[in-house]
Amino acid sequence: MKRCAVVLTVLAFGCAEEGTTALPGIELIQVFGQEFDGSDGQAIDTSIWNFDVGTGPNGDGWGNNELQYYTDSTDNISLDGDGNLRIRALDIPAAERVDFEGRRYSSARITTLDKFEQEYGRFEARMKMTSGRGLWPAFW
Repeated sequence: MKRCAVVLTVLAFGCAEEGTTALPGIELIQVFGQEFDGSDGQAIDTSIWNFDVGTGPNGDGWGNNELQYYTDSTDNISLDGDGNLRIRALDIPAAERVDFEGRRYSSARITTLDKFEQEYGRFEARMKMTSGRGLWPAFW
């Protein structure tokens, strides 16, 4: 049986609340949720989330030639104190790029792989995504 994990490179994930109905006669029961409650700057819960750090197993930007180096730093990913997860892309100063495999930008990429997996169901997320040239927010 194939199971899928949640992969996040921008924001949060949650399922419908218990008792809500997506289709007539079908009751949804929440099996996973993350509200990101915590203080501003607090790290995420690593019992739920994994970090993908670096530029991918082949150094090719996770197969997409992405320009950023993913970190587990609270500079790139943290709670905002208002119940939100904040993921930021940052411009790395030239003198520090050697520590980031020469990449100009840093960001964050998290997954629930081996911590939460769900094959079927309704998946919901509330996200505020930034836009702009070169940005590719993703949730899948």
